[in-house]
Amino acid sequence: MAASLALARGFSARPAVPAARGSRGALRVHTRATSEGKNNVVPHPGLFQKFGLATPVGAFPPANVARAAPSLSALRPNRNFDALIFDLDGVLYPADNGYMAHVRENATRFISEKFSMEWRDAETARAEAFRLANQTVAGLRLMGYEVDADEFADFCREGEEQYLFPNDEVITALSALSARYGGAALANADYRNVKKEMLSPSRSEGSRLAAAPPPATDPDRPLGKTAATATLGRNKPKAEKHTRTMVVLTNASERRARIALECLGLTRCFKHVFGAQFLRDAPKPKPEAFRSTLDAVGVTDPSRAVIFEDSLKNAKAAKQLGMKVVFVTGETCDAEGAELGEIDAVADAVIASVSLPELVKAMPELWK
Repeated sequence: MAASLALARGFSARPAVPAARGSRGALRVHTRATSEGKNNVVPHPGLFQKFGLATPVGAFPPANVARAAPSLSALRPNRNFDALIFDLDGVLYPADNGYMAHVRENATRFISEKFSMEWRDAETARAEAFRLANQTVAGLRLMGYEVDADEFADFCREGEEQYLFPNDEVITALSALSARYGGAALANADYRNVKKEMLSPSRSEGSRLAAAPPPATDPDRPLGKTAATATLGRNKPKAEKHTRTMVVLTNASERRARIALECLGLTRCFKHVFGAQFLRDAPKPKPEAFRSTLDAVGVTDPSRAVIFEDSLKNAKAAKQLGMKVVFVTGETCDAEGAELGEIDAVADAVIASVSLPELVKAMPELWK
């Protein structure tokens, strides 16, 4: 109710760090005044109705208050930001759904078999490699082990279809954002039809994986298109003439990331996937990872880019460059030992999951 009153009086509500899936404390709500004063725009309840979602109780003024119906301008490109950049693991699906544990176990098995180590030693090596570089392959190389990145990625991340499935809330939220930020083939889409297509039962394991992902030599091909884009420099796509875009930035390989997006039903929401091949020796949280991504999508002012992250290390690095941060709480920040105050100091908005109600409430600037 406090957040509702704040919105009605011209404040933008910013929830403090939500409990990380039951492991942290109760929610707090912070409010802060905006420069626009009492005429600050409040998201219209019609946005929720458009996607068949229940309007949160108390989130908007009473129904008897006259308000204009949502106009077609709600679908026009956003003016606050030029790019939305999403991490994959722990953001587009929960990190505690079993898949990341599966990947870590496979990584330990790979090291054990490849380098003839006992399981305990292999587990120690895997953890140390990740600690060193925030990417296991890069870390292993720093430790002196010769590892083929594609072989490692295929061995560790196979089995996506057993853990990753379309989520209606995530698809609804990303479809709405994609229409506003130039996602592939969604600008003029009927959202309900898009949701039905993405969640179609025909998208079985076989049909999901039947469409061959782009080859590893073309990591920057726009999703949903058949022709590869020209590259600039080392695997960098040309800067976009129209920079409003939505992309994925992950330390995982592009090919495996695309398979994951296919399983999640999110392929059409993103224009590019930037992964291990694009990042090369500069994975997140190195500043070069974020700078090169901004350069690739043609964003010269970092404050006009929003990154969605579940790692405090990555969020801090992006924030230091001037990017806006939407922090997704969960297993990753718990594993990093992130404190609530640390997250709150870095994040412009904090959410527990990618859903339309949470995003509208936590960061209304996305919808202006």
